[in-house]
Amino acid sequence: MLAHARAAHDVAHKTCGTKTLHRPVVRALTVDWEMLGCTTDPDQQLMVMTAAAGSDSHEALHFLASWSGPAPSRRENPTS
Repeated sequence: MLAHARAAHDVAHKTCGTKTLHRPVVRALTVDWEMLGCTTDPDQQLMVMTAAAGSDSHEALHFLASWSGPAPSRRENPTS
């Protein structure tokens, strides 16, 4: 009966919040997240996660990003 009561109740979906992610190398990361929807296709969603500038989580994200290799260089003239 309780499951039926929950199923009949319309619950608003959260579209933003704070989440803690656990990664072995940097341990816990605290990020703010926001879910963005597509007006033309409700099945499409994009989740954006950010860490507060200067926070331990922000520094940890920069550290993890450094593992992906150097940023691609921009050439002055891409045709040469």
